[in-house]
Amino acid sequence: MSSRIGILFVGFGGAVSTTSVIASLAIAKGISPPYGLYTETNISTVKDGVLDRHNQKPIKEVLSLLQFNDLVFGGWDIEDQSLYDASLEQGIVPPELIHQLAPELKLFHPLPGVFSSTYVKNLQGKHLIPAATLWEVVQVLQQNIREFQQFHQCERVLVVNTSSTEAYNPFTSVHQTLASFEEGLRQNDSSISPVQVYAYAALASQAPYINFTPSLAEEAPALRELAAKTKTPFAGKDGKTGQTLLKTALAPLFRLKNLRVEGWFSTNILGNKDGLVLDDPGSLKSKIMTKSSVLDQILGYSPYHKVNINYYPPRGDNKEAWDNVDFLGILGMPMQLKINFLCRDSILAAGAVLDLIRLLEYSARHGESGVQEQLSFFFKSPLTIIPDRQPIHDFFKQEGMLKDWLREKAFGVKYN
Repeated sequence: MSSRIGILFVGFGGAVSTTSVIASLAIAKGISPPYGLYTETNISTVKDGVLDRHNQKPIKEVLSLLQFNDLVFGGWDIEDQSLYDASLEQGIVPPELIHQLAPELKLFHPLPGVFSSTYVKNLQGKHLIPAATLWEVVQVLQQNIREFQQFHQCERVLVVNTSSTEAYNPFTSVHQTLASFEEGLRQNDSSISPVQVYAYAALASQAPYINFTPSLAEEAPALRELAAKTKTPFAGKDGKTGQTLLKTALAPLFRLKNLRVEGWFSTNILGNKDGLVLDDPGSLKSKIMTKSSVLDQILGYSPYHKVNINYYPPRGDNKEAWDNVDFLGILGMPMQLKINFLCRDSILAAGAVLDLIRLLEYSARHGESGVQEQLSFFFKSPLTIIPDRQPIHDFFKQEGMLKDWLREKAFGVKYN
């Protein structure tokens, strides 16, 4: 395909969005190889209705996925800083690559954003939409989406939430129906968070929406109703990139080998802005809830499971995760597995973000709407088509679900 696709980030200037944009530009220009992208791998083909595991083709080719030079970027942020300056300050991407892409990065400046200290306590909003009510904010956001699409002549625009994790705040009556939510926007209801305002604006504008954060938004009944009304696809939530990625890949091994997990202790240190935000107990609760939810469903029972996240500024974006697993083998003999994962948080996230953009754009292009459950592979807390249904967390079952969908779209063969 050759049509332009617009990508508007919530948190355009944060570490994940900045790294994602740089990665997309570098891959499109042939400066960097597409490592870390699932959509750059191969899939087994189907011949005469039979799966042919010996014949594989690139996913991006069999589905005609968008190319990275098709993308046009923009977005909102609560700080007014070019992506060039933001990326140098973050220190995630090598400076020589940033300088090489300087002509493009210096042009990217965020639009004013939406902020509430009730939901993110450890940051300050400096670059905000001036509006009296949340309803007025929504009108501005929708106008931003329309103008961006028209200016860049985009076939469609996707909205990707990579903003800071909001404090956990359960849904109230205002979130139960579209009518009550819209009235809440008009009345400036404090139980409607900034991320929920962005999600509403995106879905109301028929802009496919990705929630890469743990923040509560698109799973609200009101926003599901809106997505159904506007026939818009969405996916979430909380991108699975580091410790939880390993956990959902390792836990199936213990289940398949019938090794009894007695306890799983996980702890993390990170020093980027995400770590600073998670230093607040409210935001930390949102994150811990998604990271802690995976083991019971995979194993089929509930071991002792503890997850800690600690802000440690010297580490910056280079997160370190430790896991200790106590388990029993035959004769009930105890054993341990210890893992020390030194990873680059935003580097891992950027690959998943670009994969999700490609796959959700494909869904939109082919008329799909609502929850895209086949994209569970990319999330810690995947949304399900049927509300409140237990999601699949097993990494390999998730990939199986995704591959079934890919083959159905590519070869017309549906698997049950």
